[in-house]
Amino acid sequence: QTYDNTDEQQKAIFLEGTYDVSENLSATLGVRYTDYDLDTTSLQGGPFAWVPELVGFSEKTSTSDTSLKLSMTYQVDEDRMFYATAAEGFRAGGLNQPLPQICDAALADVGLTGSPGAWTSDEAWSYEVGTKNRLRGGRHSVDASIYTIDWKDIPVNIYLGMGCNRGVVLNAASATSKGADLQIAMAVTDQFTMSLAVAF
Repeated sequence: QTYDNTDEQQKAIFLEGTYDVSENLSATLGVRYTDYDLDTTSLQGGPFAWVPELVGFSEKTSTSDTSLKLSMTYQVDEDRMFYATAAEGFRAGGLNQPLPQICDAALADVGLTGSPGAWTSDEAWSYEVGTKNRLRGGRHSVDASIYTIDWKDIPVNIYLGMGCNRGVVLNAASATSKGADLQIAMAVTDQFTMSLAVAF
């Protein structure tokens, strides 16, 4: 038997403005403020939970975060543009369901002394530099970019075996993703277009 009741509220405001530094160079700044509230009651009981009555927890968690975005754009002419962007983002955390006593050994096997309650928000910063180009009056295009993403407090679903056969979400450490992409399109005729996309 399970009983779950969740009240989730999220409020946010986002502002963005662009300033022309020169005729060719512009800067954009964006700010997002998010307020997140989670109120959860989670109870379990019965033979498969190894307790005769409903037991569990009621817990509240609140998160507020300010995320930034900064972008610089240099327009060489109407056909060639270079840009650089840095942006921050996050996802709010959450609450695990309570685990029955049969899971104690499995929890100890992953270094936990009891059923974990909340996991915290993760956070990521992404950085990208690229260019967009139109050739021969817009009939051809070449777009290219390189990027890196720094991600921390990653929520990971951990499977608990040893007779428990359930999962919990825990925060892992961090990860970094790096890559590049290239896209080329060519209008061979007015009716026939060839395109190529490569990503690493």
